[in-house]
Amino acid sequence: MLHYPHASSLRRRVLGRTVTLLGVAVLTCAALVAAPGWADSGSPAPTIDPPTIVPAPPGVYPDKAQGQGQGSKSGPITNVEICPCEGGGGLAWIVQQKNSFRNFDFQNGPNESNPLDWPVDFIYLNNASISKVQSQMGMFLPCQTTGVCAAPMYMHYGIWSSYAWVTSANMKQSLSACTPAADLHQRIYAPSGRFYSTNWGYYVIGTTHYDYQELCGGWSGKSEQAEKAVCQDGVVALAYTGGACYYNGGPVLANGTATQNINGHYWMNDGTATEALVN
Repeated sequence: MLHYPHASSLRRRVLGRTVTLLGVAVLTCAALVAAPGWADSGSPAPTIDPPTIVPAPPGVYPDKAQGQGQGSKSGPITNVEICPCEGGGGLAWIVQQKNSFRNFDFQNGPNESNPLDWPVDFIYLNNASISKVQSQMGMFLPCQTTGVCAAPMYMHYGIWSSYAWVTSANMKQSLSACTPAADLHQRIYAPSGRFYSTNWGYYVIGTTHYDYQELCGGWSGKSEQAEKAVCQDGVVALAYTGGACYYNGGPVLANGTATQNINGHYWMNDGTATEALVN
């Protein structure tokens, strides 16, 4: 049985602070009746083919022509800040048929000499696109184009043996940078609005984190907790069109990290992505 608040206002606990979301309780109840998935894996996620994981340091590309190993175009880039990865995780290319993408996004600009930002932990698939995901998730993550909500990060991707960069699209709870609670923030990526493969359909990848008193001495991160919270929102938001969300129901992406706050960059990720079905 699904358990979710049924009240005149929907209340959700976010890192110790109660956030009231007005005017969605009735719609929430109706959506959950039709929702085929649940954030805590009450229903098993549909099985999708796992991608190939090609570990590669900054500046090294997977050899797509031969389908295995690594090929270097510029040689490894050294002295780059890498995450406190664990469990065999680290920077890698995720190869899904003709497409490939890094399992972390990058700060500051489209260059692998820049620091890593956050691990990829979300895959919207089936019939997803950037605009569709932003529209459907907008009831919970409405700040998408303004101020700190639109602060860009960068994803390195490839189609066949051609590599390029795409700038993030953004979805965030609040515009305010100094709120006393933590705001959910998800960045989503896909070239020309969406990736495509025959087994994942049209898909979009995402990184997820909290921002706590951003720009006011707080921290950003705790990706694993944020990933689960966004999936709980997705159970409601995606259900209106027959979609679903399965927390940790997606593929392993080999980007697990230790739980560690390094100068306000609060790492926390288990290395398994959430799978969200979009119609």
